[in-house]
Amino acid sequence: MSVLAIVDKVPLTVGPHTMMVMNIVLGMALLLAGRRLFWLLVAAVGFVAGASLVTQTLGPEPEWVVMVVALAMGLIGALLSVFLQRVMVTLAGVIAGGYVAYTQALAFHLAAPDWVPWLAGGILGGLLVWIVFDVALIVLSAVSGATIIVQNVSIDPRAAGWVFLVLCLVGLVVQVKALGPSKPPPKKQKSD
Repeated sequence: MSVLAIVDKVPLTVGPHTMMVMNIVLGMALLLAGRRLFWLLVAAVGFVAGASLVTQTLGPEPEWVVMVVALAMGLIGALLSVFLQRVMVTLAGVIAGGYVAYTQALAFHLAAPDWVPWLAGGILGGLLVWIVFDVALIVLSAVSGATIIVQNVSIDPRAAGWVFLVLCLVGLVVQVKALGPSKPPPKKQKSD
């Protein structure tokens, strides 16, 4: 008997309620502390990308397959982000920017091929991270967290846009305040 046949018989059920709660907790962490937890942003993007990759390319698979691939991609992303911080966070910016643009295009019923918002958002997200690293981490993590939360909470679709905007603002304010006040450069002392 193969390992996959044995693993397939192990009851691993992660119900929709459990996934919803996990996603909301992840969204809150990104929303409120994504800059400090940059590795979590990269891991979350890897997790979401892994789950999407499995479901879109392989079709319906057992939940454990989706979870294993998603967790593996998230873990790889987190580990690589520790060693290759700027590159991995920029890659996360590309993926997060594309994902957010794609979900917003769907929410606003924009008539464009799926790849257009992915490409435009990905380029914008990647450039944003590369140019203004800390600010981009705050913006992308707040927007990604807000997106994950809105997608996992049952709210009236007409209110979803407003909830998204309010969550984004809250995340931006909390993370900017966590940076602390900017300190002016020390004054040079004059020699007498």
